[in-house]
Amino acid sequence: MIVADSYDETRNVSTLTLLPYGNIEISGNWTKIKDNFIRSIPK
Repeated sequence: MIVADSYDETRNVSTLTLLPYGNIEISGNWTKIKDNFIRSIPK
C-alpha cells in the first residue's frame, strides 16, 4: 500500500513510501491518487 508521496523539484524525482517494503524513487512528478494508484503530473 502506498502511504505517502513527495516530489523533489531539484532532482526531478518522486519518492513513494510503500508499506511494508520502504521507499521507491521514480523519475518525474508522480502523486498518489488512491491507495494503490499513482499518476504522472504534467509540467
